[in-house]
Amino acid sequence: MSDYPANWIQTRLGDMAEVRYGKAKPAQEGNIPVVGSSGVYASTCTALIDYPTLIVGRKGTAGKVWLQEEPCWPADTTFYLEWKKCNADLLFLYYAMTARPLSGEHARTTMPSLQKPDLEDYAVWLPPLPEQRAIAATLRAVQDTREARRRELALERERKAALMEDLFTCGTRGEPCKQTEIGPMPQSWEVVLLDSVAQVSSGGTPDRKNSAYWNGEIPWVKTGEINYNIIHDTDEKITEEGLRNSSTRIIPAGTLLLAMYGQGVTRGRVAILGIDASINQACAALCFNSQKVETRFIFYYLSKAYDAIRNLGHGANQTNLNATHIKSIPLPLPSLDEQHAVADALTACDQKIAALEAEAALHDELFRALLEELMTGRISTLPLVAAME
Repeated sequence: MSDYPANWIQTRLGDMAEVRYGKAKPAQEGNIPVVGSSGVYASTCTALIDYPTLIVGRKGTAGKVWLQEEPCWPADTTFYLEWKKCNADLLFLYYAMTARPLSGEHARTTMPSLQKPDLEDYAVWLPPLPEQRAIAATLRAVQDTREARRRELALERERKAALMEDLFTCGTRGEPCKQTEIGPMPQSWEVVLLDSVAQVSSGGTPDRKNSAYWNGEIPWVKTGEINYNIIHDTDEKITEEGLRNSSTRIIPAGTLLLAMYGQGVTRGRVAILGIDASINQACAALCFNSQKVETRFIFYYLSKAYDAIRNLGHGANQTNLNATHIKSIPLPLPSLDEQHAVADALTACDQKIAALEAEAALHDELFRALLEELMTGRISTLPLVAAME
């Protein structure tokens, strides 16, 4: 017995549309989008199809569905649908296939690959057409709001990057600038070595083979958790015995951490401890005198100088940073008041970004929940249908 409402009918996608193979992209550029299995990736001068359709990934991101409402060119890694007469709304079908995506993971190849019969046999449950349209309109409204928040978030991140560049170049007081070994900065600012304003230390790792050292109450930070953030919790915790029998120690909240080792982009990242915690040997703890240095100011500067810091560890056989590298990092140092002003301005940006991220996450969650409930008929759409009539 079906879990769908009694007035919903089941049909095959192949009964509603011919499944066609996409074709190789023409060489000539233009303004017609070329859609591959991961979405639009190029443009061309000619449209392969001039009607709204769904494009489905055939290789790579097999089963991923793309709604294309304008003329386009489906690439040869995709299928597209050429419609027969059917009582189905295109946008509803897009959300139906998004809610229950096909997968090419079963294919006996090294790359996931979707087969034509898989797509033709895909089962679709259809409510009456007015209900399809009401469901699709509801989901699109939520999706549009979600995408608007994502655009707002991207703009705020761009604004922060521009503000950071401006603050570390021009300061907050409109001073004349001077050229230094780390770039232009206000006339009154100094350049100092990190070693002259900070104590640098690292941690350690308790013996992994001794279970008495692990699953305790003391947070233990690894480099993967250092990501331009404030650390309020850790994946792993150690015991008092693990602390005593290793080279790690408790680092106080407010300390700046810098990743000395790490795969990919990890090395050179910074974070601020929001809790008292221990750290491993790949983390450097930078402790500043609060009467002279605002930790957040250094945090933001080191975030901006990420590429230069990573390059300190480059060499014939050296890809990690060490204490000597870190102590030799040159820093800008304005008055403490101006350090606070710069840090406060950038913290305000971070707070807005965090609020937008939380709002975007809520819209993501709402969309996922509505997609599941509406596409299975568990939420009544009769009020939506009535409102659209």
